[in-house]
Amino acid sequence: MRFFGIEIERKTDILAFAAFLLSLGGIVYQLYGFFRGPEVRLFAPSQVLIRAHRYPGQAKDYVRLAARMAYVNRGQLDYGAVIKNESIRYSLNGKTYEQAGQEWGLFRTEGDELVHKDPEDAKPFPIGGGSAQSHETYFAPQVVRCNETGPPCDPAQNFLRFDQFVDGLAKLKEWPVTVQAAVYGERGLKEAKCVIQVDKQLIERLNQRRWAAPQCWED
Repeated sequence: MRFFGIEIERKTDILAFAAFLLSLGGIVYQLYGFFRGPEVRLFAPSQVLIRAHRYPGQAKDYVRLAARMAYVNRGQLDYGAVIKNESIRYSLNGKTYEQAGQEWGLFRTEGDELVHKDPEDAKPFPIGGGSAQSHETYFAPQVVRCNETGPPCDPAQNFLRFDQFVDGLAKLKEWPVTVQAAVYGERGLKEAKCVIQVDKQLIERLNQRRWAAPQCWED
């Protein structure tokens, strides 16, 4: 019997050849995994927390967001990845705003109060090959570094007062949000988008309670 030009005569030859094919398949699979490397996917959150936050020394509240960041690494077991940082981006009133991941933890309600349980500083973290993980990230606007010789720049361009945020949101029917993650050693950002349906009840909750956690539908 011949197979791809290889002559196989005895039963022992067939068994040896089968073992050879299995070994060859394993090598091909390992090479595929090597060249493929880690493959991280970021999922869109099912909810986004909108919260008023007052910074020390400020007389007005500013908007901060929180969302569950969920990942899967579809790479092989030996090919882990490291998430460097996380962020969330949205547009309102003709401007785009971005907040950076500042803390991890869980938000819980105690009566009408929203409490951030066991907060922990956000930091880079690994995701092993063939694994998944998630956590809740509390985002905050960051000061932008402006170049004196560059175009006009506002260092506080990512800070939006809560009342201005609610007024702008009330003009919309849908509000898209994009979560982002930077993977160490990779260019660009992992992104996932979702859309919040804006209605009268959402605006009323934001005005009365100063926070809300509406559903966010994957875009």
